[in-house]
Amino acid sequence: MTINYIYKVPGLSNKLGNNGVAKQVFDNWEISGITTFLSGSPLGIGYSLVQGTDIIGGSGGGLDSRVVLIGNPILPKGERTFNKFFNTGAVRPPTRAELGIGNAAKDLIRGPGTNNWDISLFKTFELTRDGGVRLQYRLETFNTFNHTQFTGVDTSGRFDLNTGAQVNALFGSYTSAANSRRIVMALKLMF
Repeated sequence: MTINYIYKVPGLSNKLGNNGVAKQVFDNWEISGITTFLSGSPLGIGYSLVQGTDIIGGSGGGLDSRVVLIGNPILPKGERTFNKFFNTGAVRPPTRAELGIGNAAKDLIRGPGTNNWDISLFKTFELTRDGGVRLQYRLETFNTFNHTQFTGVDTSGRFDLNTGAQVNALFGSYTSAANSRRIVMALKLMF
């Protein structure tokens, strides 16, 4: 969901004596913004083996080898941490007896979502009586509340067939994030 908005702030000059200076400073302010809430994209969980063993037979022949789930990989939001976006303990590699065919769906989880606010504040100053020359002040903030927007998760398990252990230390952790807050100020002369 994306929400776009523009709000013209009521002028305060009439409450402050309604003189020219008060009008220039306290009137004609506008706030606008774009607020976005997105769910994450679907993600599958892949795997590799430390030993490089062929468990699907031959060259694979187009076989879609997937992991085996022994539990629910989806963690409640309250249990997620930076290093554990999903339940990595619920994932095992397929075996040679299964011809590398696990029971997992293609897209098991949803990646991190987005909660982003971009907000702008504008003020136009009329520099001539007829309004032919104006100066616009702009203050724009992107990711205004500096909310971390994670964009990637390591979904590639690496399994040691001898011990059965998953050995990728980053498996299930966030790998990237969008830009942090940015603030831009500008002056625009219109004539």
